[in-house]
This record gives sequence, structure tokens and C-alpha cells, in this order.
Amino acid sequence: MNNFKKCIAFVVSLTFLLTYSPVMAASAGAGNTPEGVEKSQTVDRIEDGPNSIAAVVDLLVYRPIGAVATLGGVVLFFCSLPFTIPSKSVNRAAGSLIVTPGNYTFNRPLGAESSPPRDNQAK
Repeated sequence: MNNFKKCIAFVVSLTFLLTYSPVMAASAGAGNTPEGVEKSQTVDRIEDGPNSIAAVVDLLVYRPIGAVATLGGVVLFFCSLPFTIPSKSVNRAAGSLIVTPGNYTFNRPLGAESSPPRDNQAK
């Protein structure tokens, strides 16, 4: 139980530290803007990236769930093979059960809400 409290304290501390970093960068860069760049552009650039809390939640919650979903998809895919082979829908089942959760888990930028578009989607 004591280790659990230490772990929670560490995660909360890390969350506050990561959340405070963009604010410090914005205030430090307020007087040191590059030539030809307005102050509002530098602040906008900082705010465009994913929220650090979203990145932490993504790393600790959504990525493990996505990995479990990918592994579950592999199991379901092999269970569905007797039905998908005769109907010639193996590629469709693999895409739905393995590729989609795999892309969400392993190809998405940390803290992003959706998967990047696939290049071969139009083919």
C-alpha cells in the first residue's frame, strides 16, 4: 500500500511538472522573440502542441489499452479465420481487428486524439 501511495504521488508530481513547463517557456520567451516574429506567434506555437496532461494520460491509459486491444484483435482474427477464408474477407478482418488498433497504439503521436491517415487507404 505504501508503494501505491508513492506511485500516485510521483504521477501527480510529474503531471504538475509537465503542465507547468509550457507556461515557463512562454514567459521566458516573451521578451526573447526572434526578429520578424510577433510575440503572439510564439505563444500560439506553444499552445498548438498536445496538452502535457493529455500526453501523460495517453501514455499511462490509452496506449496500454490500445496494446491490449491489438493483442485481443490478433486472437479474434485467428478465431475468425475459419469464417473469413471462405468469404474471402481476411484482409478486411485483419484491417479491422489488428491494423486499426495497432495504428492507434503505435503510429499515433503521443497525446494526439486520433490516428494519422494511412497512405494506403485510397488503394
